[in-house]
Amino acid sequence: MEVLLHRSVEDIIHGYEGLISADAVERQRKRRRFSYGLSGVMGQYRQVLRSSNLHGAIFDKIIFLDVPALSPERINTFLQETIAYESNEKYAWCTGMFLTRLIKRSYDAGNNEFHLDTKAISKPLHRIGQQLKGKKKKRIGITVDGPLGDMCAWFSEYLDIKAESIGEHCGEYGWRLSIEAEAIGGQCCEYAKHSAIHATSIGNFCGLYGKHLEIAAKLIGRHCGWHAKESTFRTTRRRTLERFMEHIAKEKGNHIYLVHRNGSEEEIQEERWS
Repeated sequence: MEVLLHRSVEDIIHGYEGLISADAVERQRKRRRFSYGLSGVMGQYRQVLRSSNLHGAIFDKIIFLDVPALSPERINTFLQETIAYESNEKYAWCTGMFLTRLIKRSYDAGNNEFHLDTKAISKPLHRIGQQLKGKKKKRIGITVDGPLGDMCAWFSEYLDIKAESIGEHCGEYGWRLSIEAEAIGGQCCEYAKHSAIHATSIGNFCGLYGKHLEIAAKLIGRHCGWHAKESTFRTTRRRTLERFMEHIAKEKGNHIYLVHRNGSEEEIQEERWS
């Protein structure tokens, strides 16, 4: 009986160790799959850097790449790995477009909130979010710790972008966009519709030919809201108010508001605003 009991205990212990070993093996397999996946993506990325021509159709080349669906956290990990290639002249353009492709695949797999840390990158990334199309009930959100470059959110839909600063031509031809930054470059949201732009300062020609826009800024460049229709413009600064009235047409259904320190809004009704 003692022998049988002893053997039974040994069998139990052996079986328990087997279960632990199997679990450990599975974890190792998962780690290997992840490492292989990320290293595979880096291989695709390096190939793009080597083969792309800055003056060619590099966006078309990248946008159809068969990349894996990484989690939002892994996408940011990938971004940090690319910093080693900053010296490449195509880095800012190719990296921005490659990230956009990864975000698209991840969104299709069920993710919709993405966080990118660009503080350690010396070259602001261009074309982040270009042609990304979210859905009304599931928007795509991209929050960036650091600056972004030019041509972000081009031809995009149902996309929210927040960054410390954004370059020129952001949100052109966009639909249902939300763009927030401390500073945004010129020609933001040209020809865009049903979109909102919030910044401390915005460059020249913001909202040109836009429709159903909401633009709020303390400082603006020249010709903001020129040819815009049925849009709303807000500022806390009277000099900016004057600039709004220079180029925004009241007869096209636009509205201008001065926001006071207490948060109340005063709609401008002056006759000289034509």
